[in-house]
Amino acid sequence: LLVVPETEIWPATLYAARRAGVPVFMANARISRRTLNLYKFLSPLTRLAFSGVKLIMAQSAPDAARFTELAGPGRVIDTGNLKHDLLPDPSSAGDKAAAFVKAAGWEGAPVFTAGSTHRREEPVIIEAWKEARRRVPGLKLALVPRHPERASETAAALEAAGVKFCRWSEGPVRSDCVLVDAMGLLLPFYAVSDICFVGGTLDDTGGHNLLEPALFGKPALFGPNYSNAGQAADALIKGKGGFLAGTAPELAEKISALLTVPGALPEAGAAASATLASLRGATARTMAAVASQLPPR
Repeated sequence: LLVVPETEIWPATLYAARRAGVPVFMANARISRRTLNLYKFLSPLTRLAFSGVKLIMAQSAPDAARFTELAGPGRVIDTGNLKHDLLPDPSSAGDKAAAFVKAAGWEGAPVFTAGSTHRREEPVIIEAWKEARRRVPGLKLALVPRHPERASETAAALEAAGVKFCRWSEGPVRSDCVLVDAMGLLLPFYAVSDICFVGGTLDDTGGHNLLEPALFGKPALFGPNYSNAGQAADALIKGKGGFLAGTAPELAEKISALLTVPGALPEAGAAASATLASLRGATARTMAAVASQLPPR
């Protein structure tokens, strides 16, 4: 059998598999409206290519609906996104960040971690943190750039905003902000945080993994550009375990509300965990769907 992942739709390959009698399955399949329109325009070729596909297992309901337009009913199901099953075991996050919290005098203070950030996002995040501190005195900031080699650029943004900070690489220093300039520390800092921001959502990147904070029962904040993680973002917003904030004032308001309104933070954290649990299981559903289409051994 041939299992084709995501968007690897090669008409010649699909046709060759059909000619050879090889059953074809599409797993974790996704297709944009633009690509769908292209395949519909090439409808004779598309019908031929998809004629040997036994089952299309889409990663979301909208993807399933678009594939149904393309391949017709009866051969398309929504199995969920396999990537949601690839999240690491939260117990593997380690205690490096916890040791930093203790050494830096952050114990008992609220911590806001902004992870996987990009150049255009960092001034917005810094401004939001400064504003939130007016309502939440003692709020700490862990800033984790997506690419540690950009640390000097991130440091310049902090300096321009008048923020005193320490670098992770220099060891714990009593400061209200740490610039994490090393790899492998994002999850440990999510684990010791109260609220997390996931980067790549305030610029044109399209978002990084919005579900990682939920591994630790922490709510996620993110900007409006989450095209790379649409299913997770929509589920978090609907479940109230994640929150959209596109500007520094919006970020500051949401951080402040979660930390000052009684019960808001634990409720949001529990909702984030529940959302993550609801999105998992795609691997088992995919395997079961393939097995159901194969002849018994």
